[in-house]
Amino acid sequence: MAVETSPRSRPLTALSEHKLFVGAVAAGALMILLARFVLEGVIAGMFGVWGISLVLVSVGSFLFLWAWGAYNR
Repeated sequence: MAVETSPRSRPLTALSEHKLFVGAVAAGALMILLARFVLEGVIAGMFGVWGISLVLVSVGSFLFLWAWGAYNR
């Protein structure tokens, strides 16, 4: 029985290959933190919604493209 291994076994290598994804998730997390601890009122709500949306869309897109690539091998 053959065992398939990923060509990217190191986490830092995987992170360096997905810089845009990591940056988008980090930006969304920063927006959520700003909304929670720094901002007040309507702008805090807007930053919170935008941050959550950015994180969810980034992760969802990454998973969709990963699944699409696995399907089309």
